Amino acid sequence: MTREELYKEQLFTEVFYASKDKLYAFLKEYTDDTHFAEDIMQACYIKVWENIDKWDNADRLLPLIKTIARNLLLNAIRNKAQLPLEWLEKYGVDHTQYYQPDQDQVKRSLYSLDTVINQLPDQCRKVFVMHREKGLSYDEIATRLSISVHTVRNHMSKAIHLLKSHIPKDMIQVIILLYIHFV
Repeated sequence: MTREELYKEQLFTEVFYASKDKLYAFLKEYTDDTHFAEDIMQACYIKVWENIDKWDNADRLLPLIKTIARNLLLNAIRNKAQLPLEWLEKYGVDHTQYYQPDQDQVKRSLYSLDTVINQLPDQCRKVFVMHREKGLSYDEIATRLSISVHTVRNHMSKAIHLLKSHIPKDMIQVIILLYIHFV
């Protein structure tokens, strides 16, 4: 084994053990399916291994792992939303209520989401809308609002936290499906 290969393996091992428990807890917030969470973790660590040459230490890599996992999770949810209704039934989602909602339910869900978004603090709401609805990057938002990228991250984090705490749990699945299909 070459010195480079050994370093790569040691770096990966260090990153893996430093992040695995936190990453698993993060993924379990979004799914009760242990196998699904483990699949996302495995895919995440495969991406890390494939790109580990781009990073030189674990401290720089640890924050990226959560981002990689979040993106993989969102992609998996989007992909599974395209699968037959059996997937929804397997995970306990009443597809007659959630997968093909009637127009009144769509309007109520979107109204509830809009209401919660409108209750966000002004700057938080601006940042959230610019990122989620207009698709601007954190850098673009920071430039337009004359604030730092770090401040944009803080506002997005605060907005998501407030949205999660104010949206009724039974509506989260509806909103995710609406977001996937209509955004």
